[in-house]
Amino acid sequence: MAKKPTDPKSDQTVSQAMADPEQHPQSNLMLADIAMRMGTSVLRKGVESMFLRGQYGKDTAKALVKERSLRRTVASTVIAKVGTKSIPGAAIVGGGLVIKTLFDRSKGRQTARKRAKMKALNNPGEE
Repeated sequence: MAKKPTDPKSDQTVSQAMADPEQHPQSNLMLADIAMRMGTSVLRKGVESMFLRGQYGKDTAKALVKERSLRRTVASTVIAKVGTKSIPGAAIVGGGLVIKTLFDRSKGRQTARKRAKMKALNNPGEE
């Protein structure tokens, strides 16, 4: 079978009309950005549910991650950006995380003391 002769002029206009994405650096950057954001989103959700899974169980962890509000998502994104952009930002965010952890632990101890006190008041004969 013989090949049909092609018109070089028509091939050139077709290739110009359907430009390869590799020829446009802006579209390459956009595709890379979309791929990175999708991968980051999937990884973030997986890590969040993994952290919660140990304390709350698999189903509850998935529900907590799924039901997170837009405001909380935006707030955590902004805090992460501030923490990664500069050394003072990292110090502020890191210090805030340490303070929050210490505060939560002290509240947990206070709650445990109150429960023990209430249990002792409700059951005076048992100790």
